[in-house]
Amino acid sequence: MLTILRILFTGALVFVMWRGSQEGPGSGAADTTAAYYMGLSLILAIGTGIVWAPAVGAMVVAPLDATLTCGSFMVEEHKSLRLVYWLIKRKHRRLAVFFCLVEAVNHPDWPTAYNIGMRHAKRGSRLERIFAKEVWRFDNAQNALLAHEVLRRHGVAPPPHTNSEVMWQLTMREKKETPMREPIPVPPAASPPPLKRNPLIKLYQEEAEPSAGDEFAAEAFRPPTLPSSAISTGAKPAAGSRRSSSGEAPPAGADGGLFGWLRRLAPKR
Repeated sequence: MLTILRILFTGALVFVMWRGSQEGPGSGAADTTAAYYMGLSLILAIGTGIVWAPAVGAMVVAPLDATLTCGSFMVEEHKSLRLVYWLIKRKHRRLAVFFCLVEAVNHPDWPTAYNIGMRHAKRGSRLERIFAKEVWRFDNAQNALLAHEVLRRHGVAPPPHTNSEVMWQLTMREKKETPMREPIPVPPAASPPPLKRNPLIKLYQEEAEPSAGDEFAAEAFRPPTLPSSAISTGAKPAAGSRRSSSGEAPPAGADGGLFGWLRRLAPKR
């Protein structure tokens, strides 16, 4: 059905494009005729692309997945194969393997019978080895790897496969992982030598003995003291002194506290 659609759509598209070229500008036809053929060509082109998409896609993808799909066993519309699947479903595996052998003799180029027989034959039997040898001939990578494993289990070294990609996948599967190496003991590193400090940079001042100049500066900034005669005669203390004649501190409300601060801010009369 798909082939008939491809023929119809392709032929219609070629015919409409030919008619459009005949009725195009310069042929004396109306302007709407060329637009009509152009629109019809566009619709037919879309339909042609849809019916041809599976074939074009298969041609593009074939180099990529042919190794995995080429030669894979499919259920052909054959009475003997349908009988084999019916026997497998009823768990009559010995009869199924026998009819697989008969089907392989009748159609030696079909991989279906060999593959089914290899998968359902008794493990380690001679029939399993025979079926595996035949499966190894085909290009399906999955089935070829399974046949290689069966042959190796039987002690048979299969010849190199004709498909290089199958051999590459077989090599990658048998490639062993590199074991982890033991850690190499390394002696502990020596402590780094202490850094030399710059003597010109002094972060903390060291206590030094006072010199003559320091004593003179201390005497110059020493606060003045009242003489004893002024204290004995009851003279008023100096302006900078906050103690009374009796030697006791004045109350907080006089010169200190909030009232004292406000009194100092008030203008003098």
